[in-house]
Amino acid sequence: PFVIVGHSMGGRIAMRLAADHPDRIAALVIEDMDVAVKKGAPELPPGSASIDALGRFRLDSGRRFPSYDAAVASLGLFYETERLAGWKGQRLRPLPGGGWWSDINP
Repeated sequence: PFVIVGHSMGGRIAMRLAADHPDRIAALVIEDMDVAVKKGAPELPPGSASIDALGRFRLDSGRRFPSYDAAVASLGLFYETERLAGWKGQRLRPLPGGGWWSDINP
């Protein structure tokens, strides 16, 4: 058996591996990953707002917002408002020259 370590998305993959092959896993270490059960979301058609927003986050410009409200509007497609409020000033923070920056990776 193996000790499996997973970080972020690798944590999800490690959990899936452990679920599919428990006999091959001696221990599972998960780092920096959200394991909360997500609310069911409808299937997203190509070109939907969520799919378009995900594409923008791949670029640095997609992580910069003119205001906190604009950041919440965009990230709200992926996270609950209360959760975003908890990240305000940390993972979602004001920029020195104005605007907001997101360290959140949807």
